[in-house]
Amino acid sequence: MAQGIADKHVYAWRDHFLLIGPKDNPANLTVSLTTTIEALFSQLFIAAIASDNTVRFLSRYDKSATNIKESAIWTSIGQTPWSYPFAFFYHINPEFPYQALATAAKLQEYTLIDRGTWYGMEGKDDDMTEILLNPARALVGAYGENKTMADAFAEWIARQDGGQKVVGEFAVNGVVLYTRAPQQITNGL
Repeated sequence: MAQGIADKHVYAWRDHFLLIGPKDNPANLTVSLTTTIEALFSQLFIAAIASDNTVRFLSRYDKSATNIKESAIWTSIGQTPWSYPFAFFYHINPEFPYQALATAAKLQEYTLIDRGTWYGMEGKDDDMTEILLNPARALVGAYGENKTMADAFAEWIARQDGGQKVVGEFAVNGVVLYTRAPQQITNGL
């Protein structure tokens, strides 16, 4: 927006991230409704350092929203494993979400993934922790050829009886993937 490339944006929908890992939970993460994501990352870090390379974390390390969120969580607990060559547990694997998830599963590693990708694959979870929010916004280019239609589409996305209804009902394999944008900030966020 500041560069003038787009002149409108609306809060389109909300996705969330999930921390997933091997079913046998080699890090012995304590999972409960009150466990914070920071506590889980701290437990993961401690278990990984103490392990004989059996506890690993896969990072897409591609500057995607997932990677940025994961980096923010690591930093919030005082760790930056990507900056240490001896952080053997931190597996850098810049792939698209489905490929990264498949690699993490094959190698039995923990990783951060968005709910949309998770529910599009086998397996289910329903962590709605706000720190794992992945907000999606629709941007309208300032110099697009069909700006009137783009503006109308962005307005439709923000309407509760339009795009927000579609977002709130969009499901894969019977699971609704996204949550609506908050009503008070659907325009001009």
